[in-house]
Amino acid sequence: MTAYPEGVNTMSRIRTADFYYGAVLSKLLSHGADPVLIEGGSDRRIYEIKTSSASFTLFVKFRTHKEAPRADGINSWKFSIKDDMDLLKEHMQKNKNLILALLCGSEDLGDSELALLDCNEVNRLIFLNKESISISRRSGEKYFRIANGPDREDSFEIRSNRIDEFF
Repeated sequence: MTAYPEGVNTMSRIRTADFYYGAVLSKLLSHGADPVLIEGGSDRRIYEIKTSSASFTLFVKFRTHKEAPRADGINSWKFSIKDDMDLLKEHMQKNKNLILALLCGSEDLGDSELALLDCNEVNRLIFLNKESISISRRSGEKYFRIANGPDREDSFEIRSNRIDEFF
């Protein structure tokens, strides 16, 4: 947490995390979702979501920037889930309808992307006992790749335009 000089009113300060989580909420609300925050923090936020057709738990994480750029047009982000693993397992046991949202930030905020993983894909990550998620997308591709192993070819794909599928 950022330390502020004595006398500075921190109630009016907006944290970086609030901008990113706010972007996810804006997307959800524009698709008719009714979110309720059940756990807040700077590393993750967890929401209970209701739509006209379903209800589920949304587990949200963000990265503010891409990994080092690659010459082949592949953008990648790395999300630590080591400290989230027990909580993900707990929510999967309580509610099989869990979605993991990864907000993949960019220096130009308008180039940021939202990757949504369904409960089967989250279960796959839990089974692999991963401490981090490496997600990548080549410019122009219609899907993200989530690494199973050390290189991009050992990965599984998720569509990049899934918001309409879930909401």
